[in-house]
Amino acid sequence: MKNIQFINAGAGSGKTYTLTQTLSEDVKAGKYDAGEVLLTTFTRKAAEEIKLKARTRLLQDGLSHEALKLDGAFMGTVHSVGYQFMNKYWYLLGLSPNIREMAEEDVESYFKSAIANIPTPEDMDALNHFNRRFDFQGSGFNGGSDPFKWQKHVKGIIDMAITNRISDLSDDSVSYKASVDWFKTMFPLDGRSLSFSEKELREKIVHLTRKVLELPDARNKGRKNTAKEIESSVRYAISFNDLWKAVDLAADVSDKIDDPEIDKFVNRYAGFYLSPAFQAEVEGYIKLIFKLAANSLQEFEDYKKKHGLVDFNDMESMFLELLSMEEVREDISSSVKIVMVDEFQDSNPVQLAIFLTLSDIVERSIWVGDPKQAIYGFRGTDPLLVSGVFKKIASSDVGNNLKARLLKRSWRSRSDLVKMVNQLFEEALAPQLSPIRINKSDVLGYDEKGTASELAAWVSDTFEDDESVALSPRKTVSLIPVREDHKQEMTENALIHWHFNNPPQKGGGNINDWVNYLSGALRDWLQEGHWIIDKTSGEKRKVRPGDVAVLCRSNVDVVKVSQQLRDLGLEVSSETEGLSDTVEYRILMDVLQLLVNPYDSLAVSELMLLFPMTDSFKSVEQLLNDRIEFAGKAPEVEGRWEYLKNWGQDNPVFARIAGIRETGMHLSVKDLIQKAIVDMDLYGHLVSFGDEDQRRANLQAIIRYADLYNDHCLRMSEGESISGFLDYLESSDAFNKQAASNSPKAVNVLTYHKSKGLEWPVVLMFDLNSDYTRNFHSKHLFKTTINSMAGTSVEKPLDNRFIRFGFWPFGSKKSLGGHDDLVRETDFYKETEQKVREEELRLLYVGMTRARDYLITTTFNKKESKWLKLMLPEGPEKKCQPLTSGRQTMDLFDCGVDVSVTSHSFELSGPAYFPDDDGSESTGVWFEKAGAKPQVSPLYLSPSKIDSGDEVNVNIVKNMDYRLVVNGRMENSTLGTLVHNALFLMGKKNVRIGIENLVNRNGAEGILSSDDLSEMVSRAALFVEEFKPVKIHRELFMAVKQEDGHVLRGEADLVLERENDLVLIDYKTYQGGKEQFLDPQGEFYAGKYAGQLNAYREMAEATFKKPVTRKLIFYVMQGAVVELT
Repeated sequence: MKNIQFINAGAGSGKTYTLTQTLSEDVKAGKYDAGEVLLTTFTRKAAEEIKLKARTRLLQDGLSHEALKLDGAFMGTVHSVGYQFMNKYWYLLGLSPNIREMAEEDVESYFKSAIANIPTPEDMDALNHFNRRFDFQGSGFNGGSDPFKWQKHVKGIIDMAITNRISDLSDDSVSYKASVDWFKTMFPLDGRSLSFSEKELREKIVHLTRKVLELPDARNKGRKNTAKEIESSVRYAISFNDLWKAVDLAADVSDKIDDPEIDKFVNRYAGFYLSPAFQAEVEGYIKLIFKLAANSLQEFEDYKKKHGLVDFNDMESMFLELLSMEEVREDISSSVKIVMVDEFQDSNPVQLAIFLTLSDIVERSIWVGDPKQAIYGFRGTDPLLVSGVFKKIASSDVGNNLKARLLKRSWRSRSDLVKMVNQLFEEALAPQLSPIRINKSDVLGYDEKGTASELAAWVSDTFEDDESVALSPRKTVSLIPVREDHKQEMTENALIHWHFNNPPQKGGGNINDWVNYLSGALRDWLQEGHWIIDKTSGEKRKVRPGDVAVLCRSNVDVVKVSQQLRDLGLEVSSETEGLSDTVEYRILMDVLQLLVNPYDSLAVSELMLLFPMTDSFKSVEQLLNDRIEFAGKAPEVEGRWEYLKNWGQDNPVFARIAGIRETGMHLSVKDLIQKAIVDMDLYGHLVSFGDEDQRRANLQAIIRYADLYNDHCLRMSEGESISGFLDYLESSDAFNKQAASNSPKAVNVLTYHKSKGLEWPVVLMFDLNSDYTRNFHSKHLFKTTINSMAGTSVEKPLDNRFIRFGFWPFGSKKSLGGHDDLVRETDFYKETEQKVREEELRLLYVGMTRARDYLITTTFNKKESKWLKLMLPEGPEKKCQPLTSGRQTMDLFDCGVDVSVTSHSFELSGPAYFPDDDGSESTGVWFEKAGAKPQVSPLYLSPSKIDSGDEVNVNIVKNMDYRLVVNGRMENSTLGTLVHNALFLMGKKNVRIGIENLVNRNGAEGILSSDDLSEMVSRAALFVEEFKPVKIHRELFMAVKQEDGHVLRGEADLVLERENDLVLIDYKTYQGGKEQFLDPQGEFYAGKYAGQLNAYREMAEATFKKPVTRKLIFYVMQGAVVELT
């Protein structure tokens, strides 16, 4: 471990710029060629960003030849750099020269099928037994019993074994023995003899429940409900959770029921988890899981060897193996002059070993990272191991040429945000960090000549007359704000807090209430039109929905917040599960299925439901009735199949699919999908389902998956096919993620973990009331971990590593009852609690440092902000509770920074106005939230598709005594657009000039007189004035959610708003005579538009909270206005 510079880079301190600048300046100074760089990052995107910026700098300096050399440098993720060396030195590893990469999705697909096939029938019997005993529970979206939990347990051990190079998983291994011993520590034996005979237990438990059910209802309803629940649960199998519940119930009623059998049951089974019988069950499961993990891992290795494949873990492990070989070391020593590592704190043990080995080979290494942002322990990183490396480098004076450097300035956030983070985290994170021995010259950005800067003042105060000092952890946490745009006019303090005073439901409100209130407040805040500083231009502009990120603790909350924001009429960008449940996925998969089998009745029926070629949408019930009626007419025997396969084939949608089949089956799967999307006009069709940008992004994601499928086929030497692609999509959960929309109108919703490395002008922190101690046992304590034996050196991170397999054996039970006291006294519990608490603080730091302009925190009435209380003695909700409404400024976090505090107490209703980019206002409408509805028909309905319903009366109420004449041929759509645009100018300046331009631009000169059209518009303006409107709304977009969940939306041509009522006017450019639109029996009868105007009325009344008293149609060509009554 030598020749390392570690740059301590806090959030927003410019680490990417520093790496780029160092690389380009060193190349310019001739210290090394651009091709002699080895740079690793943790994403390909980050590597490309650094390479692009370095190339740009070199080109600006006139070093075009060096800029070209960057393409030959080793730059990318750790595994991709390792892959380059494997291809170069395949013969040293005993590999084929034609190494093939196994993508992550291929690995997941393999294990998904392989793990399921590894167990023998005897193993499966044992797994079913253990699943019944331990009642394994799912998590997140998959809550409740999870019979396949064992697969996750096996995969967890395999992942840890690979990333820590642990090869021995036998029942004689350190890992196996440590796992068994750990359970014995948690549940020390009490020596009792006990068995878990299902028959005997069931008899005793049912005896208990029947006795409880005989109790009087008064004061025993809860006990009787518990008895019913237990009796139902043990009918087929008895879990340890059931047994614990039964023991608790028996102990509770023993003084109410005079039955010695109940007392015996309590005495015998209370504390059953301390018996050898319980230990035998646990040990049996551990032994089986280790066996399956070892067999799966060996099977995987054999599979890769047979097919000449390497996965990402191989690339890293084999790279490390190559680094121990003299030939490779000499090559790297002569060809690589500098190693750069980005986001060092996220290194797993193998990667850390690689970086340490490279530091011995290459004369200079620069590692950039921030120990305060080490939040990926669940991905295989080991914060303790990495922290040990930090500590060794930070405490070094000059030994082995180890040096710490410091980025002290924050370039990202407004000064108040930086100051608050400094105050809150200097003390909270200090215990996790080590002092840093640093030279004055290693404070990056410090220039002794720049004496006026805040950085220079800090250096002067810190170093005084010394050239080197040991910085305390507090001084490494705090940053100096650089941004000075606080001098520009910002509409609000950088720190904003929303407290929701809505009356709490039982238990202080539930997650759905909080999501509801928060989403409404965000919608209102966006409508207020706050200013932000555009990062690209540096200029002030109004905030857009796409500038906002809402951070959540879990993917479940991401889904809930996203859905609520959509229900409020906001677009949302979030990468969530459930692509296969979307309309666009189902339509496209049905099309592909029908390309293979045109008579697939399920695909035919679903397409008829989701992709009708008429204006009338049929329900599931209607389709089923049609199908039954159709099948009822089929011949009994001969010709029956020929008849049945023609179901629905008269629908035009299937003619389109037939056309694709005739002309596109020679294409690749990707090209065929693109052709299907275009030929079926999927983008256009999906507009009616809402969330157009999201759906377009999802279709693009499927196209990307087709690209991955093509790569997969090439790697695996398989042929492409539609059926193969459909199976490929089913093979991995990675393909069931909806794409994140790129629309600037979409609010970003994501987890705190996924926000790392990103930034937004506005960040809203949700889930601050989250309690890390909730489900602590099943989530943190009883889980599989990687451990090091005492005395392990950080310079040999892979030595003495072992796996401790843990699992929660008590189903849905949340705690250990009275046994908790003993467990809490164990060293393991205390160490785990400290680790979790420390990572929670680091995650909170990451969330608070994502914001550039505004950070919004939230609290809810009578709900503790337990996450914030990790660093605050008193949660902010206490200060907010006395507030009833309104906004005021206070030092909410006791850190010397003003916070704009708003207390909300509202019902979610009222119109919404969203500022356009040009500063004008476009009107939208807020509609009430409705319950979830299966999406089998379009979300959005057009007023023009609404049936006219009952009979209406049509009467002419105004003749303009003027008529427009079309001299020649003009498309109806062109005429309609021209006339509508002309009427939009009504009442504005220079109407005639504007209309003349419209006529010329539409190529209507000589066909429609601009003078005649101007005259008609002028007469229409006089007619409008007769109503004395207080406001005129032209081309007004409106929407309203109906009781059945559909959204009615559209643009009304003209809405006249008066003091107490509204007048609707719709424009028509029908060119026939008046008698035709007045004839109730005629094709062009004006009464046929009653449904459309009734829809406009419904939307307008919801928008303005005023009644529509008149519904008019202006037949522009005839100069006549009719009223529908």
